[in-house]
Amino acid sequence: MQCHYCGEREIEKFSNYCPHCGNKLFLNDRDRKLYRLSKRSLYILPAASFVLVSSLLFAVYEHEAAKNEEVVKLQKKAEQSALAGEYNKALQYAEKGIHLRSGYDVLKQEKELIMLIQEYNQDLEQIKEHIQKSNYDQASTEIDLLTRIISGHTSPLYSRLQSELSKADMNVTVGEIKEQINELNSIDQLAEKLKEVTVLDAAEADIVKEQIKSKMVMIGSLNAEEDLTQKQFNSAILIVDKALQYDGDNEKLLSLKDKILSEKTAFEQAEQKRIERAVTAAKEEKRLKDEAVKVLETKVTVDEFGDAKTSGKIKNTSKSAIHSITVQFTVSDKDGKEIERGKTNVYPNELKPGKEAAFEHITYGVNDEVVFTIENIIWYQD
Repeated sequence: MQCHYCGEREIEKFSNYCPHCGNKLFLNDRDRKLYRLSKRSLYILPAASFVLVSSLLFAVYEHEAAKNEEVVKLQKKAEQSALAGEYNKALQYAEKGIHLRSGYDVLKQEKELIMLIQEYNQDLEQIKEHIQKSNYDQASTEIDLLTRIISGHTSPLYSRLQSELSKADMNVTVGEIKEQINELNSIDQLAEKLKEVTVLDAAEADIVKEQIKSKMVMIGSLNAEEDLTQKQFNSAILIVDKALQYDGDNEKLLSLKDKILSEKTAFEQAEQKRIERAVTAAKEEKRLKDEAVKVLETKVTVDEFGDAKTSGKIKNTSKSAIHSITVQFTVSDKDGKEIERGKTNVYPNELKPGKEAAFEHITYGVNDEVVFTIENIIWYQD
């Protein structure tokens, strides 16, 4: 840069005055633009740097906030799954959350709690297995132990386990009484046992009452069917009425009573004619078995007390109404050994063409899977 007055050349770039003569210096257009740019850069560069750093910090904050939100969601899902008893799913949610936030101690503690509850639940399943196999002493011992272990815990995750333990304890009480019921073989004996259940809690008493009534129905039905087979109509009606005193709305008993009355009336009105028609029907039965009656389904389930409950349905596929339908059956274990042989009536008593009817039977104290086989179905047509 050169002074236009004295010609001095040793002047610092962008100086306003000449250091030699003191006169004001004048910049050319190019130097003036560079000077202005240099002045602006003093403000622009720091501002740009500030904006860039702020943007980066905001982006990091947003990323971390989104990660925290996802971890909280996973924690809630883990809690909800655990409360529903879906422990494996709960642990998967917890693992995902810990992977996102390895330092989140609360979620780590929750994962450990879920794993502990899962172990306790496995113990509970073992208790249920003891109850189903009628090992009530062992079940009771393990229930007491597990109850002491989890007592005092306030986490909601323990609530479901505590409820299941209470239910298992009730099933032990009911199961022990159920063993006594299995030894009773008359309605009178069962009626006496029914009086004793008043000492139980309401829930336990209700279950035991249903068990007793169920066996009353079975015994009453079997004995009445036996009398009916021997044409002892009055005796069969008395037996059914006695059972109905304790379960007055039972559909099976009411249907059986209709069946007895129907057969009694028919027998009294035309005994000889009925016998002849029964013989004819018996001869036709083998030929028409698949044509007149179709078995729709047979289902066997073993409940928590080891009783095998069989239920099934049949359909009248003939063109005429049939009545007084009896299913003759055998019950065998899974190895084919016969456990019992018997028969049960179908209800309703009269079955019109195309209509369905049901039958049921209980085999007590089997404690394992059984096979229910229908040997024959007997019915009558008017």
